[in-house]
Amino acid sequence: MKKNLVLLPTNKPTRLVKDNKENKFYLLSLLHENTKNITCQNIFITSDEEIKEGDWCVDTYKLKNNHNPIFKWSDKFKVDAKKIILTTDIDLIKDGVQAIDDKFLEWFVKNPSCEFVKIVDDIECLPMPNIHIHKRIYKIIIPQEEPKQMSKPTVVQYLIEVLRVNAGIRVSKQFQEEVLQMEKQIIIDAYLAGYSATKNQGDSEQYYNENYKNEDK
Repeated sequence: MKKNLVLLPTNKPTRLVKDNKENKFYLLSLLHENTKNITCQNIFITSDEEIKEGDWCVDTYKLKNNHNPIFKWSDKFKVDAKKIILTTDIDLIKDGVQAIDDKFLEWFVKNPSCEFVKIVDDIECLPMPNIHIHKRIYKIIIPQEEPKQMSKPTVVQYLIEVLRVNAGIRVSKQFQEEVLQMEKQIIIDAYLAGYSATKNQGDSEQYYNENYKNEDK
């Protein structure tokens, strides 16, 4: 599957930002400028359509080599490029490139590793008095969420279940909570020991909750 979504940091104010300290993306209600811990981000979605004079493009060679790859096409250029059809870049939007809607951006902040999205052609009816004008637009098909996987059991959870099923022994809820809390701390301590230079208590809690917490138990 070819990559068609390009995410780039920018010095321009944006609503899509990355918190470098938390390593998370956020969609803000207002434009935000770069700060010590916040980096503004722009998304560019490309197409294999024929590039014409004046189209905004991504230079694929510069992109691979971490140079500014965004430029406006002219017949004088002889580079490998992809046409930009959707973006969050306010300057490109002012120049006619279609803006990416908030629905997709809200999905993206939860799925920032996304590098490909399906695009289909659609028709927009412009609200003009006494006349109907139709405009071709691009529509992003947001990927369906995959079903959440069941949390894997810890050793203690497994043993409690084995005792209940095989031996008919029911462990009291209070005892379960106490031993599970002890085991949780062992898991967290081991996680922090392995990532002592880069992780903190909040990271370890998130790791435990994502991998072991089971609300149904």
